[in-house]
Amino acid sequence: MNPAKESTTTSGPSALGKRAQIWHAFNALDEQKKGEVLKSQLKVLTHNLLTGLGLPETDDKIEAFLPLATALSFKDFMRFVEPILAKAVARFCNADDVPILLDRLDNVCWFICSRTYVSQPGRTLDGDNCFKIWCVFNVLAQSGDDGEDPVIPVEIDREEAEILVQKVHRFIGIGYDKDGFRRHLGSEDRLLGFPQLLKLVEKYLFGVDASVVNKVVAEIHEQYVLGVLKKGYLTKKGHFVTNWKERWCVLTPNFLRYFVSRDEKELKGEFRITSKCTVENVNDRSGSKQSKFILKGEGKDYEVSVPDPITKTEWVTAFNTAISYHTQLGKESPMKTEIRQRRLSRLARMERLTQEQQQKLKQKELIDSTQQQLDQEMTKRMDAERRMQEEEEKRLRDQELMARTKEELEAVSMARAEAEARWANETAQLERQKEHLREMQELHGQLSAQLEKEQKAREQEELSRKRQEEIIREEVQKKRELEEIRTALESLLMDEKQKRENLEEAKLQQEALLKQETIRLQKLEREREEREREYQVAWEKLQLAEREKEEALRLLKKKKETPFGSALSRFVESEATDEVPVTPVSHRGEDFLLSEGAIITQTKSGSGKN
Repeated sequence: MNPAKESTTTSGPSALGKRAQIWHAFNALDEQKKGEVLKSQLKVLTHNLLTGLGLPETDDKIEAFLPLATALSFKDFMRFVEPILAKAVARFCNADDVPILLDRLDNVCWFICSRTYVSQPGRTLDGDNCFKIWCVFNVLAQSGDDGEDPVIPVEIDREEAEILVQKVHRFIGIGYDKDGFRRHLGSEDRLLGFPQLLKLVEKYLFGVDASVVNKVVAEIHEQYVLGVLKKGYLTKKGHFVTNWKERWCVLTPNFLRYFVSRDEKELKGEFRITSKCTVENVNDRSGSKQSKFILKGEGKDYEVSVPDPITKTEWVTAFNTAISYHTQLGKESPMKTEIRQRRLSRLARMERLTQEQQQKLKQKELIDSTQQQLDQEMTKRMDAERRMQEEEEKRLRDQELMARTKEELEAVSMARAEAEARWANETAQLERQKEHLREMQELHGQLSAQLEKEQKAREQEELSRKRQEEIIREEVQKKRELEEIRTALESLLMDEKQKRENLEEAKLQQEALLKQETIRLQKLEREREEREREYQVAWEKLQLAEREKEEALRLLKKKKETPFGSALSRFVESEATDEVPVTPVSHRGEDFLLSEGAIITQTKSGSGKN
């Protein structure tokens, strides 16, 4: 056998492109739709395939293939039947027989699965038209990653179905309703099986005359399956009798066939198209046929004429397309090339949509994350405001307590003045003097306790001020972080402004929130500065109270004219040497001075109570 011929045919259904047809036959035998068929049924299917192709039986037995299995999946069945068909084709056929084998394989597979499709209730297309639509469906079937074998189960994209429906509308001469097509299929069905496509074609051919239906289906079958590039009348110059005759011509990638009339019943001849064929333009001359060109082949040339230049351009383009088919390495038909290009375009479009969806998802995640951070910052600021409000309430309570204490001390001062008047009249009562001294000691203890409280309040105020400064520093840092986040978010939104205009409103809301937070931070800064000024005023008042205390001590030392004054002076000095300050009492900017008369007034007030 010629090795060159053998190399072109030593392959199974993958090379013949009939895996989809075999799947239809396999799927028809899988009545329960489990994805598996019994070996006994597959044995009959294998026999029918070989018999239908005119090939002899082989020694391979399906029972010996995967002997533990009683049924096979389509993938396992193809592993079994592909080598058998490849071996038989390589042994008994040559390259010229391949087109005949393709037609036979189509007929065998359709014979097995036709009952599943044609016998459906309400079917309006006859068996021959259903077969042609089935062949078109297999041409349009989705290919796998290798671009050759179809995806199982065999389905077509809705875009290919829509193009097919548009061709049907154009052939029958009615307008195409794109919205009606989408409503019929729905928005979720991207892939269609053969029953869906058949039902779709029947819907748009319903009510059309049977002869028109046959013609429309035949035209579609010729374009998709037979690869007809162009059909029409050409005026051909004879070879022996050099007269011009009008012929109905049908151009495919392999032949130019011409008939007596457009019913294509009487074939007058054919011109084989190869890679060596060329198309030569002929300039128009007066007194002869116009719009002429010459089709040159290996054996003979054809000089033809068409009615007008536009038709001439269409035929020349179609001839060049047919010739280019033979110069390709894989010899892919123009229709399949167009289908493959649409499939690649769909894949690229789906990939772009996937990338855009991923980008939108990342954008949404970033916005949600930013919103969550803003919510957290808002919660922290609200907590800080609540703590500051509590501190303010505590400060107001302390001020109120200090006011009450001041009123009590003023009352004590008045009582002390009255006690001094009574003491001037009762200087002889020494026992009462001791009582007064004891009461004075108790008052001193109370004042010492009050002073200790004041010192603790000052310490607490200092701690509160430090906490406020720390909170302000944290707010400043958060403000800086929020400014950085806002800057990054604005830059990102400006870059994606044209693609994500719907996010503009969210960006404006983000900026508004940032401006509000900036105003709040500025308000906190002003409050902190105000409190620092109040603290400075309180500190100056405390220093003034210390100086007044020293002045009071000097006045007490000079007051030694009476025996009680001398004793009182010695008592105060002895207490002062113990480093217990009794005179100044101040809290938050409030200060007063305990003079020498307050001690005597308290003493007499205490004696009055006794």
